[in-house]
Amino acid sequence: RRAGDPAEGALAESGSLQEVRRTAAAALEEAEQALYLSRLLWAQTELETGAVDAAREWLARCLPSLGRPDRRGPEWADLWRRCGGEEK
Repeated sequence: RRAGDPAEGALAESGSLQEVRRTAAAALEEAEQALYLSRLLWAQTELETGAVDAAREWLARCLPSLGRPDRRGPEWADLWRRCGGEEK
């Protein structure tokens, strides 16, 4: 290939695009994890003030969207039980 070949530029751009996608996916994962933890903290706060229904609403917001990972772990299950809910 010659220097400055358009095909070479397209390959370099494609690699760059893949890196942007990986970075975006990592940022999305980090944001979703932070949102999950924030919702747990709100649920815990509501529960501590006796607002059980509000706590349940925050915990319900932790349910995974279609095609997204289920982040709920023992911390979610503990709060859910404390709200009088059944096992997940």
